[in-house]
Amino acid sequence: PTRETVFGNVLVGTVIGFALVGVVGRPAEFVRPYLIGRKEGLPITSQIGAWTLERILDSLAIVALLGASLWLWPPAIAAGTQASTILEGFRKAGSVLLIFSIAMGVILTILHYFPSFAKSVLNAFIKPLPEKFQGHLHSTLDHFISALAVIGDLPNLLLALICTAAVWL
Repeated sequence: PTRETVFGNVLVGTVIGFALVGVVGRPAEFVRPYLIGRKEGLPITSQIGAWTLERILDSLAIVALLGASLWLWPPAIAAGTQASTILEGFRKAGSVLLIFSIAMGVILTILHYFPSFAKSVLNAFIKPLPEKFQGHLHSTLDHFISALAVIGDLPNLLLALICTAAVWL
């Protein structure tokens, strides 16, 4: 989201990254952001921020789908049985998962629309840390916030969440 990129560079980094994930496994996840960042002359941390955003959207979709399935579609079980007690626990867990995914969506929205507020909250938490580490955390947050710019506005965020949920469905 920080500048125009060359489609071929992004495509090559994506194909190589996904191919390595297939061969090596999840540790190769970071090859794609690394290659794209190097080819495009972008900070690697901004690409890690975009990758993190993808994983957050994936996680939100999975958690919301799991929570909805546990909460909305319980099988019919006779009340008072051990199975009904377990099912009620699953329904409560589903509610917690749905609330968690909504809360994460709110946090993403705050980071996107109110970055200065997010930075002031971060400042309050990292004040006791050394200045060098504080600078690194600020830089990471700035790059993550710039990665959130790819979402644009609320309709684009909803579209990204719907597309991610559709992929996971």
